[in-house]
Amino acid sequence: MVGLLLGMLVLGRYYYRFIPFFDSFEPSILGAIVLAGVLFLVFLGAGYLYDEKIQLWNEQIQIVTEKNPYQYVPKPRLYQIEYPLYYALIDTIKQIFTKRGLDTQQIDELSQYLKYYFDRRPNRRSDLFTAEGIAETFMQKHPFVEDDVVKSTPGIRSRIKKGFQLRVWRLTWVQSFTGLAQDVLVFASLYIVVLFPDEVTSTGGVSLELLFLGILFISLPLYVGLIISGYYYDKKLRIWSPDNVVKIERNPFSYVPTPRIISFTLPIINFLLTFYYDMFIKLGLDTAELERLIEYLEKYMNLTPGKLSDYDFAKKMRSDFGPLFCSYGDD
Repeated sequence: MVGLLLGMLVLGRYYYRFIPFFDSFEPSILGAIVLAGVLFLVFLGAGYLYDEKIQLWNEQIQIVTEKNPYQYVPKPRLYQIEYPLYYALIDTIKQIFTKRGLDTQQIDELSQYLKYYFDRRPNRRSDLFTAEGIAETFMQKHPFVEDDVVKSTPGIRSRIKKGFQLRVWRLTWVQSFTGLAQDVLVFASLYIVVLFPDEVTSTGGVSLELLFLGILFISLPLYVGLIISGYYYDKKLRIWSPDNVVKIERNPFSYVPTPRIISFTLPIINFLLTFYYDMFIKLGLDTAELERLIEYLEKYMNLTPGKLSDYDFAKKMRSDFGPLFCSYGDD
């Protein structure tokens, strides 16, 4: 809000004298302030329409979410906490069912689904494109209720807004893609003047023939060189990959529990594990794995982002825990 106001004051200061009515104010600074106020209200009104009436941010968030590969494949963080918890709970239920002689087909199918889910990677396009279809097929086979819930279709207003956001997103992408060509053309037109100063006309330009020579011998080689360098950077060196790894490694919540995990996930998991532990004792089942997991979670829950030593302890604790259900569901 303050930034918008300051920006409008700057615009008012520079443009009030060119607009009738505002240039007639005395003292002149008053015209600048009035113009700034009008512009401020215009932009504020546009923001109100965008936020309250049109609500384009809704579709914008949908687009950003759908373009995020980690909406379809597991985030690195999931391997640290959700992965062992889900499989421990599934394994616990399966042991109970097996002990009681109950059918474990649905549990086995769920374990297979999660096994394939945690095997997905963001660099495999097929994993991204098939994720939703596989999930819908699984939920149709195992619905929460007997009657299938019909997936609602968005209204025409929502589809129009989402389509507009897609077009804007694509336009931005095209602009970024063509920006490189525009930059090398500008580069050539600038340096052709530097290389041939004697050919510069009185207007500061050069002949069309000389400009074409600049495009041919400066722009095109530079463009090709940058394209090859970009390909080598992206496909061969993959420098972006270590960059993402560093960002994750520098995030303290990659190792210690987030507030959401402490306030929501762990209390539920703690209750379930305690419930299963008591049930295992009554059924005469081995509780060693459950005790190991409960101990792991108790230590994990006490880790904090403010202690650097907790990061190393979390990594060591996770490593000492060992492999997690590597072949579960394959038998």
